[in-house]
Amino acid sequence: MLLKSKKIKLELFRDNLLKDCRGEKILSIYWFFVLGVVGLGVVWGVLAFYGADSDVRILEANVLSEKLLRCVSENENILDESFDVFVECDLDKNIFEEEEIFYFRISFLNEDEEKLREDILGGVYSFEETCELTGKVEAKEYPKCVERGRVLSLDSQRVYVKVLAASNQRGEIFK
Repeated sequence: MLLKSKKIKLELFRDNLLKDCRGEKILSIYWFFVLGVVGLGVVWGVLAFYGADSDVRILEANVLSEKLLRCVSENENILDESFDVFVECDLDKNIFEEEEIFYFRISFLNEDEEKLREDILGGVYSFEETCELTGKVEAKEYPKCVERGRVLSLDSQRVYVKVLAASNQRGEIFK
């Protein structure tokens, strides 16, 4: 009798197991659909992140102009012709001369907008003309330019310092 009751329990278990398996086929189709959607979402996200260009030209032009303005405003001898912006502002001259991706111009004007000394220039000089065209023509390959100014008081005179900075370093695709 004990063997017969175990046999009945085994048959009941097998019948219940077969009855519960009927919905698995339908569930597995939806399960693969959900896995496919999640997988495609992950692939799309990775491609969107790693395939994006990093255009840092405007950021670098902003940083360069701020660094030059801060340096010029901290130095007292900016009107001397012996003022070397590369030494005083801790700029690497080789980057501006050899790599040809940056440009800057520092102008020193009085209240009547007359030049107090010659402009300080560095980098690729054609960028200045390109910066003037940027407002008129839309082009992807042109350098990005930033122009900033600050008024300083030097030796009881007001000096307007104007900095034009440009960068043409596009960055790279994230790898």
